[in-house]
Amino acid sequence: MKKFLIPLDAFSLRLSTTVVAISNAVKNFYENSIWYKGVNFQVIYNGIDLDRFFKIKRKERNNASLYFLTVASLTTKKGHLQFLEILKNLKELEYEWHLVGDGPERPQIEDRARKLGLEKNVIFHGVRKDVETFY
Repeated sequence: MKKFLIPLDAFSLRLSTTVVAISNAVKNFYENSIWYKGVNFQVIYNGIDLDRFFKIKRKERNNASLYFLTVASLTTKKGHLQFLEILKNLKELEYEWHLVGDGPERPQIEDRARKLGLEKNVIFHGVRKDVETFY
């Protein structure tokens, strides 16, 4: 954060009844700063159950030497079209890019992948509830 914004940030946080930190380390970092004295921090850990991802049996990767995975809304700000431009330079490598999710930019991403000849490398899965199986 820019140094000149710290007092403004600290002032606005003091107006809050509670500020959420994602870990005790983050909470301690702010509580130990003179600017954030008196701010009520509450720790709420990551909302993702990581055990879901570590208890699954891994899938075979179809001989792909590189495996890319994106779990996201397919929107412009995520940069999927820019990533396709990078992937077009990797045609000599065996790779797969799995996109889990949907959004308004999906048709453009699919079209661009086709035009770049990457339709075998870029796999669209749509919205899924079993995202952990892709990790």
